[in-house]
Parts: sequence; C-alpha cells; structure tokens
Amino acid sequence: MRMRALITLLILAPLAVAHGLGVEARRHGAVVFIEGFFDDDTPAIGAVVKVRDGDRVIAEGVTDPRGAWSFPVPAPGSYRVTLDAGSGHLATATLRITEVEAATDTTRAEYTRTPWLGILTGLAMIAAAAWGARRIKARGSNRP
Repeated sequence: MRMRALITLLILAPLAVAHGLGVEARRHGAVVFIEGFFDDDTPAIGAVVKVRDGDRVIAEGVTDPRGAWSFPVPAPGSYRVTLDAGSGHLATATLRITEVEAATDTTRAEYTRTPWLGILTGLAMIAAAAWGARRIKARGSNRP
C-alpha cells in the first residue's frame, strides 16, 4: 500500500508545477509585442499586462486570443513587464529598450521546450524506488 502511495506521489509531483506562465517581449519597429504563454505552449488569453518604469505604470492592457498585446516603444531604459493570468499565474520579465532592440530575459522557445533531463531523472527515480521496494519485499518473504 505504501509503495502505491509513493509511486502515485512520484508520478503526480511533476503535474503540480506543470502549468507555469511565461512572458516574452520583443520590439518590431516602433511597437513592443508582448506574448503570454503557459509552459505547454498554450496562449495566456485575457491576461492583464503592466509595464512599469520603477513604480510608475507606463502601459497596460489585456492579451488577445493569441496571448498577445502590444504598445508603442517607450524611451530607452529598463522596464518591468508583469503578466497576470489569474488563479495565481503571474510572470514577470525585464524589458530593456535601447535605440537598437528590445528583448526579455527568456524566449518562448526556451521556456516551452520539453524538459528531457527532468523526465529521465524522474523515470530513473521511479525505477530505483520500485527496485528497492522489490528488494525489501523479497527480504521480508525470506524470513521464518
């Protein structure tokens, strides 16, 4: 019974954090495009976006059905982009505007890639736990 609980816990643990929220901002000409997305690569629809210069909000809006929103490029500087998709889903990124380009810390492709190392590590842990449980059970059945 304990083994089933352990296996269930190991299987369900990654699902507890399986819906992370990401935000990406990029400049295209005179406009900054903001995209909100979950780590399963679905768009963050209807998320509230705020762009701050220190404590002052310089732009705000709501993402569309593609999880996108845009605003005119602000003056050069460093800004904080906050995306709130509700239900505790909150993401922030630093937006740096220069005369040349603007970019956030992490791109969408980096954020939504499949975490193969984590998956393989989890499977190895499950296999090790199953092997250990069998050894313990085998020792118990050999006792008089």
